[in-house]
Amino acid sequence: MAVADRELAVFRLENPPRVVVIDNSCPHAGGNLSGGSVTGNIVQCPWHHWEFDLERGVCTHSDLARVRRYPAQVRDGVIWADVDALEIKKAHPIEDVPTST
Repeated sequence: MAVADRELAVFRLENPPRVVVIDNSCPHAGGNLSGGSVTGNIVQCPWHHWEFDLERGVCTHSDLARVRRYPAQVRDGVIWADVDALEIKKAHPIEDVPTST
């Protein structure tokens, strides 16, 4: 989903029901996170299988790799995301993050 100059990934999670909105690009190599598989609160990048905790926006392999997470809510059946507010700081360099096999 494109909003302003950002491409976003939107996830509907359960237990409890909520929506999570993050940048759609994996910080490792730019993989499309919205095309990844989701298990619980974890999304796996379809390119190199890096996994990100959707609650915190951090890689499960290292907190150095992050995706931006935006405050979001559902109102009257429509998902609203505040793309001007960042819940987590911009991604750090990721040279030290191991790749998943």
